[in-house]
Amino acid sequence: MPKIIDHDQRRLEIVLATKKLIIDGGFRAATMREIAAAAGYANGALKRYFEGKDEILMATSQYATAVLVERLQRTVSGLQGMDAVSAIFEQTLPDRQDNKELARVLLTFWEQSIGNLELSKAFLRNLSPWRNLAVMYLHQAVSLGQLHSRWDPSTVADELLTLTVGAHVMVQLDDREETIQQHTGHLRRRISELRADVPEEAAVN
Repeated sequence: MPKIIDHDQRRLEIVLATKKLIIDGGFRAATMREIAAAAGYANGALKRYFEGKDEILMATSQYATAVLVERLQRTVSGLQGMDAVSAIFEQTLPDRQDNKELARVLLTFWEQSIGNLELSKAFLRNLSPWRNLAVMYLHQAVSLGQLHSRWDPSTVADELLTLTVGAHVMVQLDDREETIQQHTGHLRRRISELRADVPEEAAVN
């Protein structure tokens, strides 16, 4: 009987191998030859599953963000409004090792996306579930009187995402504890400011 090959499983093995190579050694470590070796395939065998390195990077970025979003969805279960917003971004701060590793994968893909329209669109598309989750709970916070109605939820979500990504960039450059605390503090203060900036009548209720 001919051997049945699980195409999706092979793709996942390649993605996981790429993710580990990037975490351990950065983008330069993730050559096609090293990816193939880490996944247990001959170099040319990768072409059966991916057209090239860009497609492997896209798939790795997509996998990493999907894992993150799944974790965020579990975290906010049972929460509402600004409590959910705070939990979403607490879960993505660079004071956790798994988040530092995730950031290294995503920032590697981001770097490769510069000047490449297709990769840039893919990067933004992969981030959209995270952003959409934040926007949804920010809208809820407005309706609950926890966020001032003058704040546009989409704009606030973009601001918080920018602060989070910026924190990860700085921690990748300098991962001392004081650097981590400094940049995570920026995001936490901003969320606290948004919580405090509510109409007096809403705060009383």
